[in-house]
Amino acid sequence: MKKVSVIIPCYNVEKYIKEALDSILQQTFPLEDIEIIVVDDCSTDNTLNILQRYESQYSDSVILIALDQNNRAGYARNIALSYATAPYIMFVDADDWLLENAIEETYQKIVEYDADVLEFNYVTSYHDDSLKDNIISGEDADAVKVYELSDDRRRRAFYAVGCKNGYPWNKIYKKDFLLENAIVFAEGLKYEDTSFMLLLHLYMKRYAYYDKCLYGYRINQEGTTFGCMKNDYGQFDRMSVQIQMVKECEKRGLLTDYYDIIEANFMRVGYAETFIPIVRRFEHLPHELSEIGKIAKAFFPNYAMNYYLNLPQYKWVMDILRTIENEMTEEDFLRWKNIFLHKAS
Repeated sequence: MKKVSVIIPCYNVEKYIKEALDSILQQTFPLEDIEIIVVDDCSTDNTLNILQRYESQYSDSVILIALDQNNRAGYARNIALSYATAPYIMFVDADDWLLENAIEETYQKIVEYDADVLEFNYVTSYHDDSLKDNIISGEDADAVKVYELSDDRRRRAFYAVGCKNGYPWNKIYKKDFLLENAIVFAEGLKYEDTSFMLLLHLYMKRYAYYDKCLYGYRINQEGTTFGCMKNDYGQFDRMSVQIQMVKECEKRGLLTDYYDIIEANFMRVGYAETFIPIVRRFEHLPHELSEIGKIAKAFFPNYAMNYYLNLPQYKWVMDILRTIENEMTEEDFLRWKNIFLHKAS
């Protein structure tokens, strides 16, 4: 039986996928204990051919799922999760890589501390170089901090601190925890992981943070986050995902129990985190920005009273949320653009 399933969604990543796969195949953890599930999301370059060669060469370790239409990363991860046989899950983006001891150390720690989720540190590459040898540890690389979230009081206190980073890929998960709580990604949209991360917060009973760098994150100028820098309407997908998430939480009975957390998440991710790239990347005010402001206020009209949004670390969110109180003009939009340009310089 495999011990860890590593899930990799792939779309037009012929330039990077070999490095990602090799970083997993060359782990210090025994290869016979690793299951690599790669999902080709109807790539139009040579990605599928590369994946087929790896599947043929490593037939005991690599499972290839080839989709016949593009459904985005959320669907790819969800379908792969349904195929996974190992008790622990890791997600790796196809343009990133794992440090050679990543699986061994994270598997050991999550088992030792019996956590639902164990998060670890990462190194960022802004270029095509992998920085494989640039291993950066935290202040105490051998320490694991464990958070018990077994009751509402502790869960609410933890949300104020939260996971160190809101990404699905610098973590290892108990598969049963994900499946039993139906923690899945939004499908067919960008920023599909924002719903996944909220569900983690609402269901985790034990979270652990291991402050050691074990993952390489590449800033890919052609990827989802940094591609289409100008007038990218895909940025509005954040709000679409959050709308779906509120409806899903209501259906599950979570909206009543965790209204304050869901409200804060919706206003921060759905509006504030959409507002920033829109202002930075659009040349002129898109009318959709005013529309999502109206949606945000309609969903949560009393957001200004939210405990989390009034914490000092969320001051930037409240500053942005004030823009939904009045109709934004082109002049307002350009003024915000100048503010962000000044901060960037």
